[in-house]
Order: sequence, then structure tokens, then C-alpha cells
Amino acid sequence: MPQPSPTLSPSLLPVLKETLGEFDNVTILNADVLELDLKSVIKEHFGDMPFVVCANLPYYITSPIIMKLLEENIGAENLTVMVQKEAAARICAAPGSREAGALSAAVSYYADPQVLFGVSRGSFMPA
Repeated sequence: MPQPSPTLSPSLLPVLKETLGEFDNVTILNADVLELDLKSVIKEHFGDMPFVVCANLPYYITSPIIMKLLEENIGAENLTVMVQKEAAARICAAPGSREAGALSAAVSYYADPQVLFGVSRGSFMPA
């Protein structure tokens, strides 16, 4: 069965435009991040300015997105991603631990992963 496209839900796009529309420093790209030429998009929107990546990642494509961000060496000063608790445990797992695997090893090669804090279900719409 094919995976759904990792773009914004049609009902979310108008909400984002309404809540973020007044800010001239926000651009919403409703696109599949796995298909984007990230370096070109970053160059177009930021030029040579420093930038960070902050994202809420869907569970089913957490690993491919994280690996794309790290492997393409996009030049971000920081990557902060919100993932499900279980995914965070795998990403930050110590070598040799039960949760450790290819993803934790790869992320540790490129970065110093940390769990910053938990987020409750009630923080989302819908919960």
C-alpha cells in the first residue's frame, strides 16, 4: 500500500496562512521534503544568512527526513525536530543499548542528539 504524501493536510494550510500570515519572515512550503532540493530552497529563501531547522516530523518518515537533513550537509546551525517519544529514544540511544540501531549510530556520527522535553497530547489540535 503506498504511503501518503508527506505534505500538509488540506485543512491545515488555511490555518497556517491565517495564523502566520502577518509575519513577513515565515514562508510555508507545502511540499514533500524528501523530494526538495534543500540547498536550492535554502539559498533562495536565506541567501548566506545563518538558519536553523525546526520541524514536527511525521512518525512514518522520521528517519528518512532526519537522514536527508544530516547527509545533505545543508549548513543549518541547529536541527531541532519534534518526534514521537519512541523515535526520540531510538535516535538518542547509547551505543550497545537495546534501543540503539542504524539510525542512532548515523545521527551520532553527524550530531549530538538530545531529548529536550516531552510534549503532551493536549498540546495538539486535534489532540
